[in-house]
Amino acid sequence: MKRLALIPSLFLLFLLNSDLLAQGTSFRVNVMTEKGLPIEFVAVGVPGTNIGTMTNEFGLAVLYSETPIRTIRVSCIGFQAVDTTLNGVSDTMRVVLKEARYQLPEPTIQATKLKRVSYGLDKERTRLYTNFAISGKPRQNLGAAMGKIVDFGNETHILDRFRVFLAGCTFDTVWLRLTIFRAEGHEPGEPILAEGIILPVSAIRSGWVNVSIKERQIQLNGEVFFCLEWVGYSGKAGFLSVPLSMPRPFSNHYYRYGSQNNWKRHRLMSTSMVIDAWKSDE
Repeated sequence: MKRLALIPSLFLLFLLNSDLLAQGTSFRVNVMTEKGLPIEFVAVGVPGTNIGTMTNEFGLAVLYSETPIRTIRVSCIGFQAVDTTLNGVSDTMRVVLKEARYQLPEPTIQATKLKRVSYGLDKERTRLYTNFAISGKPRQNLGAAMGKIVDFGNETHILDRFRVFLAGCTFDTVWLRLTIFRAEGHEPGEPILAEGIILPVSAIRSGWVNVSIKERQIQLNGEVFFCLEWVGYSGKAGFLSVPLSMPRPFSNHYYRYGSQNNWKRHRLMSTSMVIDAWKSDE
């Protein structure tokens, strides 16, 4: 996997006190490719719970729990997900991920005259905010994500730019990952991109983060799920938030609290995320 960014590593020693995770202890997971290379930004957590985090540049993730853990899930776009049961023998587990093969969509636009369209909420200031970071829990809740479903209809669009407004950020640098999927119900389905787009954000306390994606020539239609994950940070633990607006008629806000948790849908809400695209003007 191509290396995209570096996150300062956290080196910790951990003890496993029972045949599974004992109360108030931690567990270390080392994630590698089949060639033995570490994989960064891999989601490691307990399925359906808020216990989860992301691997660092050494492929290392550390899970903290106050209750016993029996099963963890390890997943990353571009690789096949793995569910594994802890055996209680060691406080460190090595997980090997195999590359996934996707059949990516290839729609085409016949028209030569295009017009620019935007989907989403471009409001900068609201009374409410949704938070990624958890104060006082280093690297925990990495993998928290927000989602937006855009219905492009039957007409093919060319993606141009993704924008998100950060209401507050106290980290030196944060790494976000944009992934794009077909929407299946209210969940991400088949991936549209073979890998996520990593967004390093530095020296922004509040403001818009703009990401050009037009060079990727992503052409699509129908319902699409845009997922923005918080995958890493540098600096002291702090907070990272995005404006949340409500009521927003005909809008849904999707949030995943924890890297392997279930997605939650919140009706009549929207965060300040915008997708700019081009479509036929004929």
